[in-house]
Amino acid sequence: MFRDSEKVLNRLGVETDVHARVGELSPANRQRVEMAKALSKNANVLIMDEPTASLTLHDVKALFSIVAQLREHRVGIS
Repeated sequence: MFRDSEKVLNRLGVETDVHARVGELSPANRQRVEMAKALSKNANVLIMDEPTASLTLHDVKALFSIVAQLREHRVGIS
């Protein structure tokens, strides 16, 4: 399970401890984990509600990079 998680996170360029509890992660990493989870389940659509509200400029850029990758995998983003 952890190896699969690492593969998906690495594919999105997310560097985080796969053994950490989600509640211990930063808001940005929580969002990244949620997107990775959707990708691992072969989601066709990802709906986000104000995904940049609590993020720094650096984290916003990283988020949009992940969104672009998801679009490449034909995931609809709303």
